[in-house]
Amino acid sequence: MQYASSPAVHFSCNLLPVTAIIIAMKRLRSTWLLSLITGLLLSLCPVYAMTPEEAAEQTESDHMYIVDDDTGQVLFDKYGTDVIYPASMTKLMTVLVAAESLPDPEQEVTITYDMLAGLAEANASVVGYRAGVTVSVRSLLYGALLPSGADAVNALGFTVSGSIPAFVDRMNQKAAELGMNSTHFVNPTGLHDPDHYTTCSDLAVLMSACHRIPLLHEIMTTPVYTDEAGYTMRSTAYSAMQANGVEIAGYDGGKTGYTNAAGHCLASYLSLNDMHLIVIAAHAMTPYADWAHVRDTAFVADWMNQEYSRRQVLYSEQSVQTVTLKHMFKEETTEVLANSPIWFDLRNDAGITWVTDIPQVIEVGVEDRTVNGTITVLADGVPIAAQEVAVSVPREPKLLVRILMRIRSLFVKEEKE
Repeated sequence: MQYASSPAVHFSCNLLPVTAIIIAMKRLRSTWLLSLITGLLLSLCPVYAMTPEEAAEQTESDHMYIVDDDTGQVLFDKYGTDVIYPASMTKLMTVLVAAESLPDPEQEVTITYDMLAGLAEANASVVGYRAGVTVSVRSLLYGALLPSGADAVNALGFTVSGSIPAFVDRMNQKAAELGMNSTHFVNPTGLHDPDHYTTCSDLAVLMSACHRIPLLHEIMTTPVYTDEAGYTMRSTAYSAMQANGVEIAGYDGGKTGYTNAAGHCLASYLSLNDMHLIVIAAHAMTPYADWAHVRDTAFVADWMNQEYSRRQVLYSEQSVQTVTLKHMFKEETTEVLANSPIWFDLRNDAGITWVTDIPQVIEVGVEDRTVNGTITVLADGVPIAAQEVAVSVPREPKLLVRILMRIRSLFVKEEKE
């Protein structure tokens, strides 16, 4: 089965008055009031069709990318293949390598001074571990993903590879293995470095790999966790949603990120209308306590929830064309049948049609043969998917007729010569 590009993405609401109010509130520097009013306005704002270009203008994140994790269908691409700085979304790769390398989540790890070195000077976010504390690998994974703790990250790196540089090599090897060809890591935390970069489309691949590991999925959907040493960790993603007064429809886990260079970032997984979507929002250059990445993700999630769903556009053995088989003295018909189902994420009101390149009339010959062709599925006239099909054309059943057909073909051949 082959998937073509998705038809034009249409979503958003008229946010011009909303935007004006938000800007005014920002000038008042009232962050909590801004979050409250923004959440209320967005919840009241109707969603209606618009072009991808208009939609892109309505999101504050400079880069956004939405892809179906099951099919690879790209639903929205706002500079999704341009290079960005991932900030703490880097830790998705950290926990992926660690989870694959440390199969026993109850394995104990004792925090050392080497694991904590330089973190305070870098002003890195931490769980708060002190040297000498012993916790499980499970707790370190929670610590890396929920509060974005660099101390937990370094502890995982040392445990897996013995040093941070060796662990970073493993991260880059994994990136290459996943096909993240526009990604390069310098550290496991996401602290800014000009040579530490990725793209939204690469991060979607990484998010997909993490979501397929049950423990990592469980962690990313947990708001609060207390480990065996008594350290309580809160999810930065859930905290940002709560502080912004926004709920993300279908939210099924995610990871935030922030540095001055990267801006606000959010990688999230959504389950909506039988679709499993990965949404990457990056480079939202709003003030630290103004979480535009969360608003943008909530905005597109609401649009998807209202307007789109996974639809079956072709059924197995569905008849898509009636073909006439022309014999010498009679005609009969046969059906062109789809050989497998096709599913696609589409607007709920999209009209589905299909065309084939199989001839409408096929002449029956003296030998069995197969006529190959393609079914093209269209949504509102735009090709979205294709499937190869074949029609079996049996030979003329009567011997005498076949003899007459061969004689006729000889005369036709002589006439042409």
